[in-house]
Amino acid sequence: MPRNRSKQSLTAGSSNTTLSSIVSTTISFDLGRRRLDQKRVVTVSRVVAWATSVGAWSFSK
Repeated sequence: MPRNRSKQSLTAGSSNTTLSSIVSTTISFDLGRRRLDQKRVVTVSRVVAWATSVGAWSFSK
């Protein structure tokens, strides 16, 4: 970025940086929430698999 720019373009660049940081924060938060959802789904599927195996074991007795 050349140094001999006017103050107007500097303020535009700073507001652009703020916008991009907000967008990146939103994206990272959304990714974190998706990871949490994936973990929850994995936990639920594990519990279901465990309950199914326990149920099958108790029925086979």
